Amino acid sequence: GGYYDAGDNVKFGWPMAFATSLLSWAAVEYESEISSVNQLGYLQSAIRWGADFILRAHASPTTLYTQACFYI
Repeated sequence: GGYYDAGDNVKFGWPMAFATSLLSWAAVEYESEISSVNQLGYLQSAIRWGADFILRAHASPTTLYTQACFYI
């Protein structure tokens, strides 16, 4: 899960958390409008994708990884 930033191989936790929060707020605020164009399922999938990564970034009660780099 999670989203890469700027097309590179880095996942930044704080921008991802902001984007996921903003998507979640849109789902709450505009649920009927989003549902009327059959996009609610896609929105929920996008929210879950980001949220799952953020939840897994909590390696322990006192550890939160906020940046992940993947070099290929």
